[in-house]
Amino acid sequence: MKKIIKLLFYLAVATLFAISLYQSYQWLTHKPKMHKKAHHKRWAPMVKVQKPLIGDFHFSQFQLSKVTPFRVLEIKPRVSSEVIWINPKIVQGALIKKGELLIKLDKSDFLLEIEKKEAALKRAKLNLVEEIQKQKRAKEEFRYFEGNITKEDKEFVLRIPYIEDAKAQLKAAKADLELTLLQIKRCDIKAPFDLIVLDSFVALKDVVSPSKTLLKTARADRFLIKTLIEPKKLKYLDQNSYVLIKNKTKASLFTIKKDLDDTSKLAKLIFLLKDPLKREIFLNDFLKTHIVGKKVKNVAKIPRYAIRANNKIWIVKDNRLHIIQKEPLWEDKEFAYISADNLKGYDVVISNLSTIFENMKVRVSKAKDEM
Repeated sequence: MKKIIKLLFYLAVATLFAISLYQSYQWLTHKPKMHKKAHHKRWAPMVKVQKPLIGDFHFSQFQLSKVTPFRVLEIKPRVSSEVIWINPKIVQGALIKKGELLIKLDKSDFLLEIEKKEAALKRAKLNLVEEIQKQKRAKEEFRYFEGNITKEDKEFVLRIPYIEDAKAQLKAAKADLELTLLQIKRCDIKAPFDLIVLDSFVALKDVVSPSKTLLKTARADRFLIKTLIEPKKLKYLDQNSYVLIKNKTKASLFTIKKDLDDTSKLAKLIFLLKDPLKREIFLNDFLKTHIVGKKVKNVAKIPRYAIRANNKIWIVKDNRLHIIQKEPLWEDKEFAYISADNLKGYDVVISNLSTIFENMKVRVSKAKDEM
């Protein structure tokens, strides 16, 4: 019995020793490996881009403009007389058609003068006839002593100076009569063209003279559109430039004034608008106008909001973001127009990023609303 127990003891010890050897072998041949921490790649931010439209564009600018008279005319009488009638239409802002009677002056004195002038004309005609008859008799008498008279005396004998004087008196009498008829005609003061009444300075029974201003008026067939623009943009305008009013009415460039506005220091532009009343455009109105100038070459058209602070623009090529600085040549309601130099092949970033730096790697999303 003791032998069996002793044998089992040695067997257990041998088994434990064998297990220890096996585990030592496994540990020596299968060393644990150290696992590296997973490296997470940093994702490039997504930006929305739009391809700039590069080409030749007409200069374009929207501006608030004022409608002013093309010409202010003071209506004055050309004769001295009493005012006996005033057109009831004459109120401030009224439209008077060309040829319409404005004011009537008393013609009584001039009508009396007509009789005197007609009588003087008849006397002048009669005097000329008498002198012609006298000349005929003188010519008959002159035949008897023609050889005994000088050339100077011959003119007096034949009454040539007297006939010339009679003709001059007749001409003067006709002129006096025509002047009186003209003065009668001038007693009816008519509108020289379609006009707008700006102010009235006359009343019934006023005795007026050529120095008296009766009405202050403006031409109704044409107005001036006055606006302001930065002096540096004058280079984009020429004689073919125009302004659009209400997106359809065109007024041509009339002049560029040589002085700047006192307050804003902007250049003054004046456009000529014909037949304004047909287009429902009125004096002293303020209008939103669209100035259209010369065609400028090599220009890039981009959304206005793509221009960042300090005229910075973000552009992308090959998934790399670059920062450039370009001052807009001009802007309209939706777009900015910049020089297209060094922009070919680049897209313009139209989305925002919180952090940017030069040559930053980005992912690109094309905008759907291409220009």
